[in-house]
Amino acid sequence: MAKRKTLLILFFLLILASISSAEIAIVNNAGGQSQTLRDGNTLTNGVSFYGGEIPGRQSTIQLGGVYFLPFVITVTVTPEVTAPAIVAAPETKPEVQPTKESVAETVVPATEAKGVETTTTSTTTPSTTTTTTSPLITTTRLTTTTIRPALQEAEPAPQIKIWFDKQLYQSNIIGKNYTFIVSKKPHITIHYSIPDPFSLASNYDNYSVTIDEGNPTSQTLIVNNSCVTESISAQDGSKDYRSFNIELMPSIDLTEGEHNIVFTAKSAGTHGRETTAKQQVKVAVKGGQLSIIGEIVTFPSPYSPTKNMEGVTIQYTLSDNADIEVYIFNIGGEIAKRFSCPTGSEGGRVGLNQIKWNGQLDTGGVIGNGIYLGVVVAKRENKRLAKLKVNVFD
Repeated sequence: MAKRKTLLILFFLLILASISSAEIAIVNNAGGQSQTLRDGNTLTNGVSFYGGEIPGRQSTIQLGGVYFLPFVITVTVTPEVTAPAIVAAPETKPEVQPTKESVAETVVPATEAKGVETTTTSTTTPSTTTTTTSPLITTTRLTTTTIRPALQEAEPAPQIKIWFDKQLYQSNIIGKNYTFIVSKKPHITIHYSIPDPFSLASNYDNYSVTIDEGNPTSQTLIVNNSCVTESISAQDGSKDYRSFNIELMPSIDLTEGEHNIVFTAKSAGTHGRETTAKQQVKVAVKGGQLSIIGEIVTFPSPYSPTKNMEGVTIQYTLSDNADIEVYIFNIGGEIAKRFSCPTGSEGGRVGLNQIKWNGQLDTGGVIGNGIYLGVVVAKRENKRLAKLKVNVFD
């Protein structure tokens, strides 16, 4: 009897299932289109189902599973959000092509759901994603590109001023029938500066002085803290300079002839991209005995003691440093004015010299109208180097 009851129950259930059972249709919230379920989704139509067996229980369904219930029902599924992929149409192409250096491809292990495989390509910053979806297979390719910061603006280049034996090198007059004469072992003074709020590099490796680069007689002068004579610190409180002076001398005497010297300096890079300044100068060394190169010039001419308050200038170029004396004689042949110029000072240094005279006589009073003759003498050699003339008219 019990066996018969069991057979009747099984037969009844079989008939009921064959008549009314149907597969659950899943739609999304956006457009009512068919969607593949993802692992971990929960049926959220108000009543959750667990395999169609236990109504009323909050449960999850497994991806790829097929579920049958004793009636037809349409439910809404809250889709699982997978970051950082962005779903787009299969035809979408990446707007930004990744560089070889910035793209890395990683195969992410499939989830526990059967029949699903995900492949992701990613880099630093996502730019475009292309996803192709089938009922059981989802392939996601995330193409990214590295966004580099914008380049900083370059800082202004440091300014470089150079003196040889206390004579300022003026590049605007070099080459215009003028040769910048230096001694065999010139005393070089360099002034580096940069405008506020920028600063100069504090590392002395960023500064160089190279004489005749590429030649067998090339020299590189070492710049270090011991060379610094004056400095002004940067206003930001760092160890950098806003300006400073250094003094150097070649370790080997320069040979007779022309020489190229290159000076470089670098900004600190604290307010932008660091900038390197490079200045090339051309100087010449005169050989042979001490001499005055070219003619002696006096200006203004004529000179007026009452009108030209800055005085008259006596200008000449020496081939080397020397003790020099300049004599100016009156009409009677007497010494009206005498200038003594020690070696290396104005009037006694290699290169261009300018002696200023305010018209005052050694005997007192002011020079009168007339033409006054003079001479330039090398004191140590006791040699007259050149004659000069001063024309006075007041």
